[in-house]
Amino acid sequence: MGNGNKGKSPINNESESSPFHATSTTIRLSESLRSGISGLGGFLRLRDNITITDPKLIAARQMVEDALTAERLADKALMEARNKVREAKEHVRNLEQEAHEEAMRAKARHAEAKMVSKSAKGLGKYG
Repeated sequence: MGNGNKGKSPINNESESSPFHATSTTIRLSESLRSGISGLGGFLRLRDNITITDPKLIAARQMVEDALTAERLADKALMEARNKVREAKEHVRNLEQEAHEEAMRAKARHAEAKMVSKSAKGLGKYG
């Protein structure tokens, strides 16, 4: 932004957790902005703190806050959905592995039963 306040918002409000709930907002102007405004030949005289009570601005800030909240909720829902998909895929892989192991056991059982059947063919020559 170039105002020298790296990472700091120009909006200062009493409530740190939610800066948009107030009915008015105090804006702290950076030194360069103040000098630029005062350099307009006195056309605009601004003090260090300006209290904004314009209902349209307050409503716009509320809309921005609502949009940010909606984005956070959407991000959370997306992460939860991705976790559910990952869990479902892992469950399917486990089922496939179990089915494969069961099929291998059934194949071995079938081969053993075939051997027993072969060895039993010689029985009964006396009866």
